Amino acid sequence: MNAQQIADAIAKAKDLPSFPEVVLRLETEMSRPEPSFHTVAKLVQEDPALSALFLRVANSAFYSRGKAITDITQSVLRLGLAETRRLCLATAIVSRFSEPTSPNLDKLWVHSMAVALATQALASIARTPPSIAAREAGFAAGLLHDIGILALEKLLPGEYQTVTAPALCTFRSTEEAERKAWGIAHPEIGEMLARKWTLPEGLCQVIAFHKHPLEAAPEHQELTLLVHLANFVCVRGGYGRAESDVTEEVEGHAFDRFGLDVKEMSVIIEKVQEEGKRSEAFVEMF
Repeated sequence: MNAQQIADAIAKAKDLPSFPEVVLRLETEMSRPEPSFHTVAKLVQEDPALSALFLRVANSAFYSRGKAITDITQSVLRLGLAETRRLCLATAIVSRFSEPTSPNLDKLWVHSMAVALATQALASIARTPPSIAAREAGFAAGLLHDIGILALEKLLPGEYQTVTAPALCTFRSTEEAERKAWGIAHPEIGEMLARKWTLPEGLCQVIAFHKHPLEAAPEHQELTLLVHLANFVCVRGGYGRAESDVTEEVEGHAFDRFGLDVKEMSVIIEKVQEEGKRSEAFVEMF
């Protein structure tokens, strides 16, 4: 396949899963000035598969909050709307796109979940915290930032690993390996898929520019920098998606923007590694 053929395949979406409808409906409700606990619980209950997974995750070591939860409404009330939103997104997305026989996708989801959780961890320790909007969008943006790799894995089963495996020795990054093979790389492919799914512009920008955050539109640079930094720290903490991720570089402005010092990397990595362990526990449930 070349770049145009890949773009055409994504436009047709023949071999790619659709974005979970229940997540879009939940996002619509959560975006209201005063979202309803009852409506959120009802939406989750209307999707039997999501309901079962939601309760399974809510009662797992991932949360470990004492007495078992057996009711969706009770779960939403206990977790709160913000945490319910994150849990539903992660559960719906990972379950929809995971394949039990694909260890490569497992590694991708562990990394993506780690980045999603790391955006929250970094926001909590930043001396110059991100805006509320960026913090709220950070989890979804982190979870979906490498969705272009999923598209390539689906469209080119087996070929993606063959092309990118030698990247550590031959190329500067897997992104360069992708461009050499197909004339296009996963950030652009991910953006195409995100727009096909009609995801918000901020998420599309993060997916497209998480490698080069200062190229994002000014109004979306804060969120893109947050995911960019979370991605970098996860890689340095051992939660990259592939060995070639060791070539990952960071935009120095990312540390400055959030009032963090690169000299504090060991402390930051330790914080993020805690989230990495949680991401492993989460993915193991699927």
